[in-house]
Amino acid sequence: MDHTCFRSKFINIEKDVEEGSRMPFYSVWSNKEVGLQLGTIYWHGRQFVFEPSEDTIWWADCLRDVLGFMEKLHKERAELKKLAVP
Repeated sequence: MDHTCFRSKFINIEKDVEEGSRMPFYSVWSNKEVGLQLGTIYWHGRQFVFEPSEDTIWWADCLRDVLGFMEKLHKERAELKKLAVP
């Protein structure tokens, strides 16, 4: 099963669910080097955060892709909260 929820020129972002957790997390993978995990996006406190993997170097385009995906997550969460309020 493909869990990819975002794909760009350089990265793939896959949705994962940790057993016992209410919130999913997202693994960021390289499109150029097979099996290279570049970082993780997860809920922390009141927002989604990005934690890069150790010894990774980030280009501006890749950071923009991650930021754009995080902004999409925040927007979706805000929309769900609006629907949940009577």
